[in-house]
Amino acid sequence: MVKRLLIAFGAALALALAAVAQAPFLAHRRTASRPPPADAAYDYAATDLDGTSDYLSLPGDMAVVTDAKTFTFSCWVLFEGGDATDMNFINISASAGLNRFWIQKTTANKIRVVGRNAAGATILDLLSDSTLTAASGWTHLYVCIDLVDIAKRKIYFNGSSISLTVSTYINDTIDFTAGVGGGNNIGALVSAAWKLNGCLSEVWWTNTYLDDTTKFASGGKPISLGADGSLPTGTQPIIYLKDSSATFENNSGSGGDFTINGAFTACGTEP
Repeated sequence: MVKRLLIAFGAALALALAAVAQAPFLAHRRTASRPPPADAAYDYAATDLDGTSDYLSLPGDMAVVTDAKTFTFSCWVLFEGGDATDMNFINISASAGLNRFWIQKTTANKIRVVGRNAAGATILDLLSDSTLTAASGWTHLYVCIDLVDIAKRKIYFNGSSISLTVSTYINDTIDFTAGVGGGNNIGALVSAAWKLNGCLSEVWWTNTYLDDTTKFASGGKPISLGADGSLPTGTQPIIYLKDSSATFENNSGSGGDFTINGAFTACGTEP
């Protein structure tokens, strides 16, 4: 009887030890085969701009904005047409014809980023070597720049760094406060040219540098940036547009609310 108990105990002990030995392997296998999911609890919205009359404007200077050598821009975009057409994401201008900063899709369907100093001299001009078109589908566009360091100039499409053609990159200060005499637009230039034809979601911009797309996306989807957009950096950005089409002009960042031009509608799809 005692002998049988000892044999049973030994067998149970061997099985337990084998399970302990396998635990790290199984944990690793589970982790490797199941990447962290996107923020399924985050309810994001997408707004449709018609490319004809729809854009956001904020006349004058944005609150708390300062000139800087750095900035970070993030948004989700779905082009609905307008291939081979100039379209603007963000523009700061001293007047309708004196642009100081903008990010656009060019007629070659590439992403161009331009910055000028207070004298109007171009100090930043670079172009993505890859293209975005209506066929690209929803794309997370991410741009981060630090004019002090040539290694800190990045454009990402869906988390992938894109090679760049750099025309100008000078250690100088971008005139982000130029809007005091002009304005700040999303979806068109301050002149109302280059209107964006497509859907936008989770538009975020600030005048500091952050090279980390994982703070904004996971699993090909947007994640929560916090009610005021401060989660990526710990500080409220200058622009954070996250509301639905009816209130897309409400800026959860620190720069002040925009005004809707045109008639925004909800996008028929989301990132």
